[in-house]
Amino acid sequence: VLAAALGPLFRSLWKFPLHEPDCESGLAAVMPLEFTFAIVRETAHGDDAMQREFPKTPEEWAERGSEHLPGHLGIVFDKVETKEVVGRFTVRQHLMAWNGFLHAGSVVTLADTCAGYGTIRSLPDGASGFTTINLTSSFLGTAREGDVVCVATPIHQGRTTQVWDAVVRSVESDKRMAHFRCTQMILWPR
Repeated sequence: VLAAALGPLFRSLWKFPLHEPDCESGLAAVMPLEFTFAIVRETAHGDDAMQREFPKTPEEWAERGSEHLPGHLGIVFDKVETKEVVGRFTVRQHLMAWNGFLHAGSVVTLADTCAGYGTIRSLPDGASGFTTINLTSSFLGTAREGDVVCVATPIHQGRTTQVWDAVVRSVESDKRMAHFRCTQMILWPR
């Protein structure tokens, strides 16, 4: 029912020329993770979505995501700037896989959130948002307890794309757990 109701909305806002929605609902078979973020902001706030005020402190950034996936994972921020974002979470049972290791999705969510907040913070003037068009992660280790920290930095910040790298580490061991890279496509009002 929800897909049928939202189908026309998705079809009207579809911005990716590489492929069209392939089912009656209008949802794409391969929809980037951040696509929902762009739709919600555009429909809720209009084309001037990025005209609104950004959070100013790391606590305000955490509060902005508190009712969304970052909040459910307990992600908090030490720094959210245009050239560096530092976020962390404390390992808890609901972040683990059933085998006792930290779930890879928890690590990717931390890295993607840091890169995404950095992208939002550094959008060019007039941009209406962004969407993730590619991400890769290489996992090198894990953590079973303590804090996990991510440092995300841009390697390219253009008018059409941004590319962010993120390194995820265990705070206790200071060992690198993952390397993450994503490409963000900058969205512009139509």
